[in-house]
Amino acid sequence: MNPSERRHVRGPSLGWGAVVSNPLSLPARLWRDHGETLLRFSRVSLVNVVVGQSLLFTFHSVVGWPGAVANMAAVAISSWPAY
Repeated sequence: MNPSERRHVRGPSLGWGAVVSNPLSLPARLWRDHGETLLRFSRVSLVNVVVGQSLLFTFHSVVGWPGAVANMAAVAISSWPAY
């Protein structure tokens, strides 16, 4: 193959076919593909915040533990439901 013929040989694709033609469709596609997971993780986070803050309030204000000890206990107890 001489040098003038090499110019017309196409190399491997750079993935231009994967570019989204309509950028507004990206959020809809992300919601369709990952919306259920997003909602599930959000619910777990919400429950974990409520449980953790309730335990922190109970240990610090009701039981009277120092802040650092109350925080460590609240995190240790409230972290396992998140998993």
